[in-house]
Amino acid sequence: MLDLPATLVTTVISAYWLAVVLKLAYVRWQLHRRGATVPRLASERRIWPLWISTISGWHFWPALAITHSQAWYGLPGWALADPAWLLRMGAASLSVALFAATVVCWYAMGKAWSVAVLPGEHQTLLTRGPFAIVRHPIYSLSIQLMLCTLVTVPNWPMAVVAATHIALMVIKVGIEEQALAEQFGARWMQYTRQTGRLWPRWWSAEAAPIERQAPPPPRFQAGPRVTTERVDH
Repeated sequence: MLDLPATLVTTVISAYWLAVVLKLAYVRWQLHRRGATVPRLASERRIWPLWISTISGWHFWPALAITHSQAWYGLPGWALADPAWLLRMGAASLSVALFAATVVCWYAMGKAWSVAVLPGEHQTLLTRGPFAIVRHPIYSLSIQLMLCTLVTVPNWPMAVVAATHIALMVIKVGIEEQALAEQFGARWMQYTRQTGRLWPRWWSAEAAPIERQAPPPPRFQAGPRVTTERVDH
């Protein structure tokens, strides 16, 4: 018998990464941006093999758990009974909303979307829409989607995949932020003071308080009016 929560979350994961592959194909062949799919930075290339392995595990273990239970690689018995099943079903349903929110972020990025860091190629600093809330909404949603997967498929293999994925996300965010800081300088620093990295500022302890800035001086300042009178002698 198929497990409904595991089936749903596996379907969402497959749809998510199928969309990524299709976007990569579009970027590569329509926009001619090979760098968007192949890491340029050595720091990112070093984590790429582990990243690919983690994504593969993210697909494999939930799919295996659909038809397997009572095994170390499947679903534990307690996860199949209430109230754990209801919790798992809620997490799987939430994954659908997270995928939809990710699509919104992809649309907001437009042609700037990439899976690899592209130093020097960002023409504009995205600060609107979801990027006005957090600096890396797609990575944040990816972490949340992974946590939903872990709740839906609560076994040791999935826990290892989740821990590795979150660690890689944090590393990748650091690499990307360094590249953005080098390109945008003061604008980037101001942006970081106004937003959280992965979570909204009111939830994030990492972000510094917003500095209040004095209003800019008026463009034209009215001075004393000087009149010149002509005196005829």
